[in-house]
Amino acid sequence: MEPTRQLNRLWGKNRLQSPLTSLSSRDRIDTAAWFGLEVRSGAASYQRDLGNEESSMYAVICTGGKQYRVSEGDTVFIEKLNADVDSTVEFDQVLVVGKEDGMVVGAPTVDGAVVTGKVLKNGKAKKVTIWTYRPKKGSARKMGHRQPYTKVEIQSIKA
Repeated sequence: MEPTRQLNRLWGKNRLQSPLTSLSSRDRIDTAAWFGLEVRSGAASYQRDLGNEESSMYAVICTGGKQYRVSEGDTVFIEKLNADVDSTVEFDQVLVVGKEDGMVVGAPTVDGAVVTGKVLKNGKAKKVTIWTYRPKKGSARKMGHRQPYTKVEIQSIKA
């Protein structure tokens, strides 16, 4: 099966809602290779170069109601955790683990997989200004919000 179709199946049955429909063919190949699918064009096969990463192992973790694709050495900003600076945190909700020899997908999580990280900073994001008004009433209100976050450096992925 063509890798683009495999990715479209990952995103759902309706191809119109797929984020791949608006991509060029080269971007589709890059996206397919990013997900670990082998792309063959003619006799040559193409694998995406992941840069200067020592290990091509990655994981998709779920924390704070969001999913993050992480590798060892990555720094991610996640929803606020109750953890002190320089402490270690473990993420046990690992949805996918990608290795050099393939990908392991959990149902819903991968058994025994743990991602360990070090808390670098607890902080707040830039202020978002919210301005609400009621038309023709002369009533307006200006509010602000700063979302708290935790900056985490991923140290190890064990699967």
